[in-house]
Amino acid sequence: MIEVQVKDLSRGGAGVSKDPGGRVVFIPYTMPGDVVSVEIVQENKHYAQGELIEILKPSPDRVSPPPCPVFGKCGGCEWQHVPYSLQWETKVKGVMHALKRVNVALPLIIEEFPAQKVWEYRNRIQLRGFRDQIGFYTSKSHDLVSIDKCFIAHPLINFNLCKIKADGSKLEKFYKVEVTVTNTQQEVLQTIWNAPHGALGFRQINFEQNEKLKHWIAENLTPNNVRSLKHNVVLYDLYGGNGNLSLDLISNFKQIYCVDTHIPSEEEIETLCVSGNYQFCKSSVLSWLIRQRKKNMLSAHGSAILDPPREGLGSEFREIVLALDELKVNEVIIVGCDVDAFVRDISKFIKRDWKLKKIAIFDFFPQTHHVESVALMEK
Repeated sequence: MIEVQVKDLSRGGAGVSKDPGGRVVFIPYTMPGDVVSVEIVQENKHYAQGELIEILKPSPDRVSPPPCPVFGKCGGCEWQHVPYSLQWETKVKGVMHALKRVNVALPLIIEEFPAQKVWEYRNRIQLRGFRDQIGFYTSKSHDLVSIDKCFIAHPLINFNLCKIKADGSKLEKFYKVEVTVTNTQQEVLQTIWNAPHGALGFRQINFEQNEKLKHWIAENLTPNNVRSLKHNVVLYDLYGGNGNLSLDLISNFKQIYCVDTHIPSEEEIETLCVSGNYQFCKSSVLSWLIRQRKKNMLSAHGSAILDPPREGLGSEFREIVLALDELKVNEVIIVGCDVDAFVRDISKFIKRDWKLKKIAIFDFFPQTHHVESVALMEK
């Protein structure tokens, strides 16, 4: 047990201090200026993980009390005690620091898109329940924390929480329910019970920030391609899911291929009313690219959007980039929700003679340390 003063906030979410020996200690649920009592729970040669025992003297900037009564118990929000201005500053600095760590020179253009709505923004949550209790698991356990409201969930979800709870109370066993608000002309609530994670399909959890992201991608891909339409420009939306990032770009390209293992159903595709130059391809990205290389399907010029899973392109990077070269892709937009994986992929592109032109940072996840980063790369 030690007493320390917190000096900084890490991009991983924890407050940062040092023990009497000078070793860095990461302490969740703390912020700069706090004086706290901490128990060391995990030790490493260069740093330690601490567990907050007591706030002896709170930072003058600490948000107290945090809005949610189960903050710190629920395994969701990490930063309700941190003013939003500091949350955003920490996220931006975190991306910049991560790029420098892999020796990537920062581009001249770095655009910032903080969230305008820092509460009631999540359009999708996954709840757990048993009988008359519904809520979330605590961090790193299956202990249930019961809630009456989720302060970051969309208002339509909270409005229907009592009904969802009543439906769940009729079940005899512990249950999981995924609740999603669809972004149509009239917002509709969907629920799916005891199904595999993501059974309703992946979609970005923040409507407002998602629109900003799509607009940024359109602005940065469109100028080159509008000018080059007559040159048969093709767009490859890789890991494209339901076409979120490319459906609005149909008029800008001769052909768009949206490739993912999970694509909309035939019925859903019909409702999208996509034109003939837009094609959903159900396949792993690497397998699909290899097939196109064998077909020698070459365009005069190509662009690509890469929105891979959290771990980034990983071991498939080399084969994917070779395929993009053969498809004559000369500009790529990379989207990443994990900063370390995102900057690793950028670094690998640079080593293969690509240039980092722009970075944009979007806050899809206020009250947490997570951040969405986007890069424009040119051959």
